[in-house]
Amino acid sequence: MPYLVLDPTVAQAAPTLAFGAPETAASHPMGKSLLMLRNRLILELGNRTDIPDPNWNEWINDSYLDLWTSLDLPERRTSFGLTLTSGQPFYAMPRSVDGIRAVSATDPTTTSVGGPLVNTDAASYRKLPIRSGDPEQWFREKNMLVFWPTPNKAFAVSVDITLSPAPLVNDTDYPILDDKWHDALYRLAKARAWDAVQNDVKAGLNTNEAARLVQRRLSRDEEDAETKYPTIRPVHSRREFLNPRRHPRRGDS
Repeated sequence: MPYLVLDPTVAQAAPTLAFGAPETAASHPMGKSLLMLRNRLILELGNRTDIPDPNWNEWINDSYLDLWTSLDLPERRTSFGLTLTSGQPFYAMPRSVDGIRAVSATDPTTTSVGGPLVNTDAASYRKLPIRSGDPEQWFREKNMLVFWPTPNKAFAVSVDITLSPAPLVNDTDYPILDDKWHDALYRLAKARAWDAVQNDVKAGLNTNEAARLVQRRLSRDEEDAETKYPTIRPVHSRREFLNPRRHPRRGDS
């Protein structure tokens, strides 16, 4: 049985991924950069000069991560390719990887060949026999992927993940959130700022306003999803079928 020490220090180095990095103004014509968010916060808290920029940036980034992890957004999901090497069952994951949704075997010569590997756990892994060959199972141990059997040759896999965004550092950095979420991010940051200066009333008001704004955006997205694909209106009677006009009471326009 593979009683290998699950040691991240002997894992293959994590691949370098650009996922989660802040974006630029070119990608966000209606968005807000770190500088825009910070200046607006300073203005609306009365142009305070006793709070250093790192504090404002911290509140913005904490709110960014909070909003990001609270919503199931398409921006959170992506994939990357990883080539396993012979004799190495352990693979470190980049810090930008928040969660692993699936791992699939892929054929580098054709995208039509492949299949998902089985997601297992450490306890089940300990019960498996020692074996090398094409990997069939995987699990995550902290920030490391473990494969069984241990690969005996180069083996290509596709890793489906959820992202963790990198913090906004430079004034020109933009969140990778869609522009429609930037105002909600601002309001969450404003709530944190008011909380930090011990104004619980204004902190609560801004938290509630951020929640209402998020709900409005989600409701609008749901409406868009409902009308994304055309539907066929059911016919409830022979008379309705023979009448070429739309039935006004069925909600048709």
